[in-house]
Amino acid sequence: MAIMSITSPASAATLNCVDKDIRTYAMSIAALVEKGIALPGPTIIGALIDSFSDGCHDFTQQEICENIAPTGTTTAPFVPHHKECVWMPGKRGANGDCINVYENRNAIALFSVAFIGIVIA
Repeated sequence: MAIMSITSPASAATLNCVDKDIRTYAMSIAALVEKGIALPGPTIIGALIDSFSDGCHDFTQQEICENIAPTGTTTAPFVPHHKECVWMPGKRGANGDCINVYENRNAIALFSVAFIGIVIA
């Protein structure tokens, strides 16, 4: 809701800053700029999340991700890794993924702070 609350003041400011003859043109340019800024957002967030994975995405099997010995073995000769790696099962039979429990939090926090910094500036 907070993200959408910027639309009305931005539209009002755009309409107040231009002549009546070019208001339609100004609003269409403002909409294009707004959409142009918003489109790369998911790509940026995805890249940030991947950068915070701390190597967990390299593990493609649940046993290796969670550092668990496979059934029938008594030892786990796996490469030691960070304890923050957890296995997220896939939906509807899809393969799961090994993720870092903090990667989403870190990426969203960084993006939020950067967004607030841009808005304040």
